[in-house]
Amino acid sequence: MGSIYKYTIIDRTQVDVVRNGRGHMEELRTLLPSEIFAVIKLVDGTDGPLDIKVDTGKMSYEIKKSN
Repeated sequence: MGSIYKYTIIDRTQVDVVRNGRGHMEELRTLLPSEIFAVIKLVDGTDGPLDIKVDTGKMSYEIKKSN
């Protein structure tokens, strides 16, 4: 089924709304921009680490592979 990812998403357009959770790649598809999702899709199922931090000013994303 692939790796499990921990994520934190901060939406500063709505007074710093924070969303935390864990999920498989397919669950992240609806939460992340396609550019970030494409990177995760490339490494899903591999043994290597993944730690992504992106801050666009209005949105902040932190995704880490947990296994």
